[in-house]
Amino acid sequence: MSRQRFSEAYPTYQRILAAGIEIHFLSIRDVLKPNHSFTDILRVGIEIDRANRESSIKSERCGNAWRAKRSKATGTSAMSARVPAWCRAVKGQPIRIIPERGKIVRQMFKWAARGLGQYAICDRLIAQGVPAWGPIYKGRPPRWTPFYVSAILSSRAVVGEYTPHTKKDGKRVPDGDPVPDYYPAVVPLSLWQKVQDARMAFARSKFGETLHAGRNKFSTANLFRKLVWDVENAVPMVYKQYDGWACLVSTHRKHVREHRIPYRIFEEAMLEYLSTADWKSLSQQEEDPKTTELIERREALAREIDDTTKVLSRYEAILDDPDSTGLDRVVDKYRAAAARSQRLLQERSSLEAEIAAAGNSHAAIAATEGPEFILTERSSPERRLQLRLLIAQRIERIDLVWSPTVLGADKLGLPKKPYAVATVRFRNGASQTVVFPTRESALVLKLGRKTML
Repeated sequence: MSRQRFSEAYPTYQRILAAGIEIHFLSIRDVLKPNHSFTDILRVGIEIDRANRESSIKSERCGNAWRAKRSKATGTSAMSARVPAWCRAVKGQPIRIIPERGKIVRQMFKWAARGLGQYAICDRLIAQGVPAWGPIYKGRPPRWTPFYVSAILSSRAVVGEYTPHTKKDGKRVPDGDPVPDYYPAVVPLSLWQKVQDARMAFARSKFGETLHAGRNKFSTANLFRKLVWDVENAVPMVYKQYDGWACLVSTHRKHVREHRIPYRIFEEAMLEYLSTADWKSLSQQEEDPKTTELIERREALAREIDDTTKVLSRYEAILDDPDSTGLDRVVDKYRAAAARSQRLLQERSSLEAEIAAAGNSHAAIAATEGPEFILTERSSPERRLQLRLLIAQRIERIDLVWSPTVLGADKLGLPKKPYAVATVRFRNGASQTVVFPTRESALVLKLGRKTML
């Protein structure tokens, strides 16, 4: 918070002060009290602006330094100790393969080349007691998951290629051209390509066009497709049939607790909740921080584009001058600046699309009438498809927490530990909760975050 702009940080400070809490600023040895004066705000505001400027300058310098390092990246000198889990590195020294892990990766590719999928490979690793070294989630020990196996099988790092990445909206996205032979290769390129072809052929035969196409993107059986997540296992919940009973299931992996909930119960509760929700109040929630961040990035990008355009103009003036010397070097710089300008323009187009999509979601929530979600024609595919679209345009994610503790459950008429609680996160940043007292029933009740642990 101390690195945010004053306009972003001050509303949060106000809420803290309104609760009767003092805020101590150690860097300037100052205190902001609930009964502060306007002079106090000015003094603190200057400190906040200074910290924000310093943070921005450091971020820009670090980014430039990393881009310079990436341009000189070679396998003889590691840029940092952060490398794939099957490698070991010390900054400034050659990257090495961990022998036992490299052997496991090669075995995974051999299995995949013989036609085994990510689930079958994951089961084999667990059955053979292979020590897991996957990502750590919330402090839990690493475990083999189909998603991690798939990530290894599709990664080009196994053939030695390093792709620079950066974070945008909390997601890692490529940032620059791949660097070949940065990591020591674990498998030959021919085997890697054979595995990719085998996986794609299997996906096309089972799912359709691509590996991640899914069985039927126009299916109406599950109105909440790709929206429901099991918080405990950090995995999406999928729609499955069990002897005629449809359920939302989190996982069927060994050594991981499986959670499931009858789909009919879940759908009826969620549709009842959506049909009675106070959409006017939901639309008046605070602006989504993600949208604010996108707009700020667009403004920063506009300044970068303007600076790059000025640089290009100067280079063009030099190239047009018949008395200029050292044109070869200028041409190289001009080409680099032109490439950068093209990348910035593409990034701006992408940002504009994201901001427009966010604006459409906010407008959709503001214009929503609850009765739209009442399912009157259960047998009509057209009506169910319409409902699925309405839900997807308004809801970003539904997090299911299993057997949580509800504070003040007696007063709310709930068991202290209900079967599950669904936290509905809307696309404008608002959130509300639906309680499932038992596996076979649901209660539409709006709870605040403070009533649940």
